[in-house]
Amino acid sequence: MHINIVKSQRIIIALLIFLFGMAFAENKPIELLHAGTMQKVTKKPLDDLNKAENSYIMFDKDVHLKQEDVHLYADRAYQYPDLHLVRLFGNVTIHDDSVTVWFEKGEYNTKTKDIRVPVSIRILYDTRQFSAGSLTGNFDNDIYRAYGQVEIRDSLSYALGDSLLFDLEQERAWLYGNAVMTDTVNNITMRGKELEYHLDSDQFFGRKDASVYETLDDGTKRFEVFAKSLHGDMNEGWLIAEDSVYIKQDSSAAWCDSLFYLDSTQTVQLYGKVHMQYKDIDMYASAMSLNFYRNHLGELMATENPKVTLTE
Repeated sequence: MHINIVKSQRIIIALLIFLFGMAFAENKPIELLHAGTMQKVTKKPLDDLNKAENSYIMFDKDVHLKQEDVHLYADRAYQYPDLHLVRLFGNVTIHDDSVTVWFEKGEYNTKTKDIRVPVSIRILYDTRQFSAGSLTGNFDNDIYRAYGQVEIRDSLSYALGDSLLFDLEQERAWLYGNAVMTDTVNNITMRGKELEYHLDSDQFFGRKDASVYETLDDGTKRFEVFAKSLHGDMNEGWLIAEDSVYIKQDSSAAWCDSLFYLDSTQTVQLYGKVHMQYKDIDMYASAMSLNFYRNHLGELMATENPKVTLTE
């Protein structure tokens, strides 16, 4: 009997410790650090559906609220305690660790740390500047979605798209729609309906009829590669293209199933039903290797029963 009582007490204590820990695991309450005025507003509800929105605390003039590492600044803020919601208006700035967001109106959920901004926004992350027509996201898991004329810029590159999914913790960015990414140092531009960029490794992926091209110092295209799938590395200077590959360069063109390009050796390898066209010459093979120099084409090697035709 005594053993059962002791076991029961241990279970109860363990349960209390668990619940105590759960309570402290929740987000801390929001703090008011500054406001010119503060008043409680209660409106007569028109119906029971929006009853919680009829009672709120209004903060006015140079408002500064804080929840853990999240700082919120605005000209005016409405806090809805029953909804765990803060609505922010006028010169709004939210700062969380390495992310700063600017907009004119939006809302912040104090329970989930969700942010929703239906108007134009600007974001500064590290040295990168983001802008878009609207934004949703979460400051805990650091995942953000932006919509409408998305633009990303830093000192080395810029990107454009119709929408963006950004995972700050994983340092991954996905651009959708009429997406463009440009490396202004290496003069490389990639286009596609879905582009993925890894900020930590400088690797990029293009899907759904993507293309990539390099421009010379005078602004002309050195070459352009079209494919259903692209994968490259800006730092190491290589590119893999797969599925319905087409390459265009001045008076020459090529078609193949896949290719591998290495910038350090200026060499492109083409595989699978390769067809290369240079002026009036057509060449066919199952694999080809071409030295692809900046200002001219170099040595071409073809294996496994190559065929050459000449059009008069």
